[in-house]
Amino acid sequence: MGEVATCVKNVKDSPNVILSFVGLKRNRYPLQVADKAGRLLTLYDFADLTTLWAVWCAGEYSIPRDSTVVVDLGVNIGAFSLFALASAPNCRVVAVEPFPATFEKLLKTVELNHLGGRVDCEMSAISDKADTLYMDADQAIDSHSRRVSTQRGAGDEIPVNSLGIADLLAKYGVDEVDYLKSDIEGAEVQLFKGTDADVLRRAKKIGVECHSQAGQETVWGKLESSGFQLDRVSRGSRYGNASSAEFIRI
Repeated sequence: MGEVATCVKNVKDSPNVILSFVGLKRNRYPLQVADKAGRLLTLYDFADLTTLWAVWCAGEYSIPRDSTVVVDLGVNIGAFSLFALASAPNCRVVAVEPFPATFEKLLKTVELNHLGGRVDCEMSAISDKADTLYMDADQAIDSHSRRVSTQRGAGDEIPVNSLGIADLLAKYGVDEVDYLKSDIEGAEVQLFKGTDADVLRRAKKIGVECHSQAGQETVWGKLESSGFQLDRVSRGSRYGNASSAEFIRI
């Protein structure tokens, strides 16, 4: 199914979203968009629309319908979390977002859709261990492009707490994850490289976005050596600078 057809299938006001995405219509933001079940996502700028398109329309992630636990690392405003609820009607989502202003938008998404019993929101960065990291705070940076670093730089940054995957799962009483999504703007290298294989294998399926060729080689190599098999590349390629790919536990 093509992206436009998928948009029509998943989005209630698909003509507006399609025309806006291809540049034939200019919207005023914030803009509310609903999925076919009526769950609402507030878009604050065009960058949010591109995120919605990637998740709801471009098929970057494929969540098994029988999933009961989904972990969303780098949740942003909640596009993937809502997609998970639509894809797996009985799932619970653990949603992790480190940037305070973006986290507040996530909370509004959860409140708007009365999802307090199904979406657990954690304001933390995710890394290979519990630590204090530093995150871009420049207002000119899109919310979905903010990066974290282990050291404070010269720019506008704020300190954020991080958790390891094992710590996160323990905090929310999760033994096994049906789908783990990671879109954490380059921090995926440290996360996967430094996380033990037995912890990674608590996930049945992993969808990961990589932001560089070198990082992709590290992350994919770690997953394959930890007993995962590449299922599909949903964006980019094995030899590109950035990609989204899904791995299944074998």
